Amino acid sequence: MSEEVLTEVLTNLWRAQRKIDSPGEDPARRAAARHLRAALDALARVGWTVQDHDGARFDPGQALEVIAYEPKPDVEVETVLETVRPCVYLGTRRLQIGQVIVARPEKTGRRRV
Repeated sequence: MSEEVLTEVLTNLWRAQRKIDSPGEDPARRAAARHLRAALDALARVGWTVQDHDGARFDPGQALEVIAYEPKPDVEVETVLETVRPCVYLGTRRLQIGQVIVARPEKTGRRRV
């Protein structure tokens, strides 16, 4: 199987897990989440990993594609608000660059005198 196909599989497993891990007490949902985690863990054991960046401090030097910036009054530094597509790695080699939405401090509109 090609790296491109496995990268796509990992990205879709990650997306499914994020949706299933949302709050809810449905037993079928918990079982599906358990199976997804097991699949991701099995791939991680052979070197395939997925990284999201939600809540991480954003640095413009990071190898991430910013698809949007959103001003937020409650943030003091640029922070990843949402990972839209995760980074995918095979060992230490990055196969997919992540896409993120970054929250940036909202300007107060005050001018310095």
